[in-house]
Amino acid sequence: MKSPGKGRKTKAEPPGQVPIMAVYKVLVMTGGMLLAGTTDHAFVTLVGTNGESERTELDNYGFEFCPNQTSTFPVNTQPLGRLLLIKLEIAQYLHLPESQWFCSKIVVETPEEETLLFPCHRWLTRGEVLELRGAKANKASDDEHPLLIEHRRREVVERTKLYQWKVYAEGLPHINHFERELPSELRFSLSKGLEFKLSKEIVIAELKLKGLFGSEESWENLESMKNTLTFKTSPIAEYLAEHWKDDAFYGYQFLNGVHPSMIRNCPDLPSNFPVTEEMVQPFLEAGTSLQQEIQKGNIFLCDYKSLEGLPTLVVEGKSLPLTAALCLLYLDTAGTLKPIAVQLGQEPSEKCPIFVPSDP
Repeated sequence: MKSPGKGRKTKAEPPGQVPIMAVYKVLVMTGGMLLAGTTDHAFVTLVGTNGESERTELDNYGFEFCPNQTSTFPVNTQPLGRLLLIKLEIAQYLHLPESQWFCSKIVVETPEEETLLFPCHRWLTRGEVLELRGAKANKASDDEHPLLIEHRRREVVERTKLYQWKVYAEGLPHINHFERELPSELRFSLSKGLEFKLSKEIVIAELKLKGLFGSEESWENLESMKNTLTFKTSPIAEYLAEHWKDDAFYGYQFLNGVHPSMIRNCPDLPSNFPVTEEMVQPFLEAGTSLQQEIQKGNIFLCDYKSLEGLPTLVVEGKSLPLTAALCLLYLDTAGTLKPIAVQLGQEPSEKCPIFVPSDP
């Protein structure tokens, strides 16, 4: 049980005047993940265009913040006008140790019978005052109230400090760079971390049973890997093992892989990729040609020139190879995207030929 919180004292009303009070119903949702709840005191302050409420403890004399629980609390205050922000914070209860709380969202029902959603999806720690704005998506130019303008400014400053970027190599997209620890809600949860650890232990145990743990022998082919792990497999892994050589699956990965934005329609073949009609004719549909398919917009190109000369990992004193390849793809009438020519470098030569699907 927690005792009622003590809010700030209100100013005394002039004699003979009775303050007009309103009741706001505050619904608080705690997240459903492991250890999302808290035994700490929780406080809320409602901020509107006509002022803000007292700092009110959310306490129904019970356990209000258990995982996956919704609790309702009244907040008595003067009419606040249009509700702008919610301030949320927690404080230690008795002498219990630090207890983070994951608040999923807050819904406020106003005296004017308006229901407002304030998404949170954040872990709260003691001493932190978290300000939440309504769920309505607004551009910066839409914020007309000074409180909302200032809230957005502080949020941008904080996120700029947290989410930084680092140049990996000129011409490539920047990579994430964090100078301080990510917030709890952006890290893997405790349950996910335990799942990773358990999966690792299962794989290590299976490799030890088969005498493969610590082996430094190289795989001869993909087929020789199939019987290595039987406990940790999946339908996707089995499908990959069976279809990784299929041209249709290769084309599928260009649209559904990690860099689908690299593919471009090819109105003209680049001069450093001398694909001829004779090379690819057998892999087009009957009665058409490469130039006809280019004019129809059915020929696409992936050019990885930006990878040329990039540094790679060094293994046993040698840099791993990286190809600045070009790949020509054809979209047939069935809607299947297939590769029809691949050149593993930017400059064609005898050492850098053009491969077609009939090559071994």
